[in-house]
Amino acid sequence: PGCVHSWDREARLSTPTAPTETTSDSIPAPARAQRSRLVVRWLTLLMAAIGVITFALLLWNLGDAAVWRRMWALSSLAPVLILLELGRLGCELLGTQALLTASDAHVPPLRLLRGQLLAKALDVMMPAGRTAAEVAKATVYAPHLGLPQAAAIATALQLAVLVANSCW
Repeated sequence: PGCVHSWDREARLSTPTAPTETTSDSIPAPARAQRSRLVVRWLTLLMAAIGVITFALLLWNLGDAAVWRRMWALSSLAPVLILLELGRLGCELLGTQALLTASDAHVPPLRLLRGQLLAKALDVMMPAGRTAAEVAKATVYAPHLGLPQAAAIATALQLAVLVANSCW
């Protein structure tokens, strides 16, 4: 009957042979999923290593004393900054949940939080941060929603942020 993708939840649940079905390259679906998880793990480790190396180079070039002086100067504002970021994270969680409720979809709460935290990290660290963040959220939510619906929710959230930023 064709290739059954891991993000196509209805087909996976209704087709008893879906987990062993193969594609034209004759790699079984479980092997593809395992290979995909392995690639994601290695990419995560690679990105973490790049982040640590970049931070170390930044400290080395600027001088750790200068960085620590600036951080100490901001230490009195740290609780306010943390509260603002937590408020932003909460608003994004509420926005995502509102879109999920409007479309009669469900993502487990821990998966929802995982997607938001991953998106936050990418938003801060990547050159095209907001776009990368929404793509990551769509990827995390896709197993529960299907790729088209996850992409639509991510696009709607991206547009909401663009509108909010233009009003600021």
